Amino acid sequence: MSEKRRIVITGQGQLAPKAIGVEAYWDLISKGESGISPISTYHMGNFRLTHGGEVTDFEPRKMVPNRKSLKVMARDIQLVVGAAKLCMDDSKLLEAEIDSTRLGVSMGAGYINTSVQEMRFAVKGSIDEQGKFDIKKYAAEGMKGLTPLWLLKYLPNMLACHISIQYDAQGPSNSLTTGDAASSQAIGEAYRILERGDADMMLVGGADSKLDPLSWSRFEMMGLLTKNGCPPQECIRPFDANSDGFLPGEAATVLMLEELEHAQKRGAPIYGEVVGFAASANGSPIIKKIDSRAQAVAIKAALNDASISPEEIDLIVAHGIGVAETDRLEAEAIQSSFGEKASQVPVTSFKASTGFIGAASGGVGVVTALQSIKNQMIPPTLNHESKKPKCDLNLITGQAKRAEIKTCLVNSFGLTGQNACLVIQKFEA
Repeated sequence: MSEKRRIVITGQGQLAPKAIGVEAYWDLISKGESGISPISTYHMGNFRLTHGGEVTDFEPRKMVPNRKSLKVMARDIQLVVGAAKLCMDDSKLLEAEIDSTRLGVSMGAGYINTSVQEMRFAVKGSIDEQGKFDIKKYAAEGMKGLTPLWLLKYLPNMLACHISIQYDAQGPSNSLTTGDAASSQAIGEAYRILERGDADMMLVGGADSKLDPLSWSRFEMMGLLTKNGCPPQECIRPFDANSDGFLPGEAATVLMLEELEHAQKRGAPIYGEVVGFAASANGSPIIKKIDSRAQAVAIKAALNDASISPEEIDLIVAHGIGVAETDRLEAEAIQSSFGEKASQVPVTSFKASTGFIGAASGGVGVVTALQSIKNQMIPPTLNHESKKPKCDLNLITGQAKRAEIKTCLVNSFGLTGQNACLVIQKFEA
């Protein structure tokens, strides 16, 4: 049996709230600062809440190499193409002679909502004599109010498509739309592709923007937005006894995964190694019917895939979004998977700084793990004042904590039951 191919991370590109680039993101979260700010990208009208995790200072015309393509890019796509540029610059891949047929793409995407402004003519043309929306009239007449290229802006596979075209990636191309688990699953699937030798390099990650009015309205109707009336920067409270919901955010992360020998031959920077991955699902589309068993399955399977024990995990980068029920379930999954170790292993969540970022969660989680390993420091979980009952986790709060960190577990647990876990390790030759 041939030796297992080792897969390392050789490039990082990220756009996060108030943070263009990985270093800016680490500076924000390691100092315990919030990325929540008033939303400027969209007009919030009469919405109850008007703050979120917005990627500020993002100028698409400067970060998207092919400016002509901007007209067919929704916000999510613009963000991920910008992150891909940062990753390619960081990986030094453009300076190397590579086989494009061995470069692939695997991206996680969320549900990309149509712009309300773009839909207005289609909706206007679908109103019947009684002033009500008529779906049959929409199909026959209303859709004529949409531009011919309308759909290309909102297909979730467009994240991978634009990146593939821009960098001539002719290898495997995957698009995953599994909610909050999408980026982690995209990274995990690429890890498997590289392991079995179907490619040498993979651009991986994903993006999601939850700041548009349709997402905002959906979260409000689902009862997921915070109601605690705190200052916006203090509203999101992962694993806190008084957590009651989140504020939406947006982010994009693109990483370069590469087979070790290939990376070493071209002198690539190596930031860490992917050593384990697992996914699970419990098949329920309703939050209140989800239990923690499937999450525990993913955690245990990821550790088993990495051939490590719970005692060897130095940090858990939790999903922790500040919704009471989902945080409780994640805590249960960690406790059932780690046993007595659950109250000892450090845990952190970055969502109080970024807001709820959906499909982008896993990529940002991996960057958090890589930066924690690099700096030997655990960023604090913001806004945590008191433990949730039966949530006996070693949550790092207040200030960043110095620690010896070699191996991290990154959790991505979706609102509808899709789960994925990655094990990221310090690279040792």
